[in-house]
Amino acid sequence: MVTRPPDANFRIAVFLSSGDDASALRDRVDRIAKMMNAQLDRRSRLHLYVRRWEDEMPHRVAPGRTLLDEFIDMARDSHLTMVLLRTEIRPGTMGEIKGVMQEPSCDLAVVCFNEPGDASLDPALTQFLDDNQYLFQYRYVGGPNSEIAWMTLFGVLFRALAKAAFEQSEGLFHELR
Repeated sequence: MVTRPPDANFRIAVFLSSGDDASALRDRVDRIAKMMNAQLDRRSRLHLYVRRWEDEMPHRVAPGRTLLDEFIDMARDSHLTMVLLRTEIRPGTMGEIKGVMQEPSCDLAVVCFNEPGDASLDPALTQFLDDNQYLFQYRYVGGPNSEIAWMTLFGVLFRALAKAAFEQSEGLFHELR
């Protein structure tokens, strides 16, 4: 996989994709990223920049395009698209996933806040994850407050930072004296 370098401001763009049922989880990822950025401020210029569809300014969509097309572009233009799923996968989220799967320089991580085989999981979601298990990182993490859920969210964000730091080491760090 090709790794996209940080932008000119050393930002790592993270697009959050999920349905409305995961809004609290999107807020959690945002808070984790802010906490990580606060730690990075001490020594590094590298930062996580979380992009959420609900933060986009309302506007007219260009003729021949849909709002989903714009969100797919946002996801594809990011360094990482993190998908947060509860029990089902909605058409917009599926469109974003499929769009990112066609962009080799964008990492894709799917976090399913459920147990594998849980009866409440949509069979289409389970089938999709099983069919594509080698094309992107995904994990079932149980409930949203489980330890593995928290550690997975930290881990996915940390992995994006680590990849960027490894690929672009020049100019990332402040010199402390």
